[in-house]
Amino acid sequence: MTFSVFSSLTVYALATGWSPGPNNVLLMSMAGQFGFKKCLRFLAGICAGFLTIMLLCAVFSVGINRWLPGVVPALKYIGAAYIFYLAIQTIRRKPVCETSGEQKIPTFTYGFLLQFINVKVILYGLSAISSYVLPYETSVPILILFAFYLTFFGNTGNLIWALAGSLCKKFYNKYYLIFNIAIALLLLRCSYKLIW
Repeated sequence: MTFSVFSSLTVYALATGWSPGPNNVLLMSMAGQFGFKKCLRFLAGICAGFLTIMLLCAVFSVGINRWLPGVVPALKYIGAAYIFYLAIQTIRRKPVCETSGEQKIPTFTYGFLLQFINVKVILYGLSAISSYVLPYETSVPILILFAFYLTFFGNTGNLIWALAGSLCKKFYNKYYLIFNIAIALLLLRCSYKLIW
């Protein structure tokens, strides 16, 4: 893998992992409502589930590469299209609404299981591994290492949004369009670099 590809993967992981998504927005909202300490079990569940999904994406990608090698080059275009879609969705995203009424603090198990239906996390892993990693690296240990690398960005994004809590929520709600445009431009760059 060249430095250019690795740096593009890093920008993609950073932009996707730190941009508002189901995990980040939910953690921000929960931490804003209940405080950071009360959300630690939920955050731990999300982090564990995120890593599990990245490892499954790595194994799945290896299987596709070995059994259907002609599919992997096409996945680059699917990955680029997905990144482009994320950029459009990011621009269209509205600020987080205030929740009304009492809410129960989610558990570790809820955070863990939530990752298995979190399409953003699943597609993040599949598109990153199949588009950026598989064309250059095919050994299972290297793919597992990249699964941890992708998890690092996703989970640091989760941690940052949870720590920011109500402060970030107020800032994001006020300046959400500027933030969304910046993230969308980073994602568009990744989509372009992936194909050209």
